[in-house]
Amino acid sequence: MTRSDSIDDAMGRIRSNTFSAIAKRTTTRRTRHRLVASAAAVVIVGVTSAAAVAVVQATQGQVNYTAECYGAADLAAVHGASYYLPGDLNEQSAIPLDERIALAKDQCGANWRIGKFEPSRDIAGVQAGTTVYPVPALQACQLADGRLGIFPSARTPAELCPELGLAVPRR
Repeated sequence: MTRSDSIDDAMGRIRSNTFSAIAKRTTTRRTRHRLVASAAAVVIVGVTSAAAVAVVQATQGQVNYTAECYGAADLAAVHGASYYLPGDLNEQSAIPLDERIALAKDQCGANWRIGKFEPSRDIAGVQAGTTVYPVPALQACQLADGRLGIFPSARTPAELCPELGLAVPRR
């Protein structure tokens, strides 16, 4: 064995050890990056979910004194928010559920009476207090933000709300 053979062997071992070390370090680094990325993704999902829940929840004043009135028993139907006056949107305590439902149905019924959900409504010149359009049976469901959704339906809330993916109103 010549000196050049032993140098070539030594260089081969060094090269092999160097490439093995690089491959091991690359694998370790890649694994670490994947773990950090996974942890970051979990944190981001958690924070955005918490933020979405915080944004979605209505204040107690809104829960007490606003409702969403729907033109059909369908969440995609024409709808609009109704506010009860002189309701205090800064209210901190809950009013009784029965009272909330009665207020919501009364307000949404007024929308039906003026023809808000009639495609060909023409209420020009109608005397104040005159019933222009019939009011269907109205049912209350609990929306995701805590407010009431009022839907025209002959079904009970126990039948209607789950079908719409909503809760039956609760205290």
